[in-house]
Amino acid sequence: MGSLSNLVEIDLIRAGIPMTMIGEVQPSDYRLIVSRSSQRPQADLYDFGLREPIPSVPLPLRPEDEEPWVELQAIVQGVCDRAGYNERINYRQPVPPPKLSEADQRWVDALLAPIRGA
Repeated sequence: MGSLSNLVEIDLIRAGIPMTMIGEVQPSDYRLIVSRSSQRPQADLYDFGLREPIPSVPLPLRPEDEEPWVELQAIVQGVCDRAGYNERINYRQPVPPPKLSEADQRWVDALLAPIRGA
């Protein structure tokens, strides 16, 4: 955070303690942080839940350059498709810890029911 580089942190891990943020921050499953070197210590926080698509975020460049928006959901989906994760992941296994909320667990169970044969 003390460098002159811009930082985009993509936190797609539900476990552990998220980066500390100043101010009121709503709990969320996942977070994206966009920190421009010219605006530190302030940063933009994009939070989202398990059932939501990954939001698009601006990619900070030089201050005089227009920031392109990066469609992270499409990128992650493309990586998963090319890597063949649908064939490699055993979706019959329980979701890894931490435990999901009851509502999220019901959503996952309904989503995976055709794969699990339930």
